[in-house]
Amino acid sequence: MVVPPITDTEKFLARVEQRGPNQCWWWTGAIEPRGYPRLRLGSGRQAVVARFAWEIVYLRGPIPKGFIITRAEHDWDPCPDPKVCIHRMCLNPAHLRLAWKPALDAERLRAWAEQPKVHCRRNHPLTDDNIVWINRAKNKRMCKICYDNWRASRALAQQ
Repeated sequence: MVVPPITDTEKFLARVEQRGPNQCWWWTGAIEPRGYPRLRLGSGRQAVVARFAWEIVYLRGPIPKGFIITRAEHDWDPCPDPKVCIHRMCLNPAHLRLAWKPALDAERLRAWAEQPKVHCRRNHPLTDDNIVWINRAKNKRMCKICYDNWRASRALAQQ
């Protein structure tokens, strides 16, 4: 008996854990080093799973230039670390949406700027006992370690 070859769509659906209509449908297949799901197609090339799902499996058509696929749940549940974002694994068609990349980048920057800073640029904790206020009116502050290093470098430069 000859077994017909499995199609790319069947391969995709075999790697998606489909759950309820409002729940995330988790990808169980391969993941690339940057944390995005990948699928090797019958042609041998790799496909970005969200794009493949949007265009081929869910039949929503080609993705216009300048647009990307994102997940709706990012609107209410931001990931603390983009490298291990669980939302990248969701392939529920109700959660996928097209987003204009420049607008999405601006939205992400705005959300990042609104988050309270708990570490300085050099990853020192910004706790009450480790803060030096530079200008309270403008809410400018530094961690004491960076402030001490900055003052020491200025003192050396003045010698």
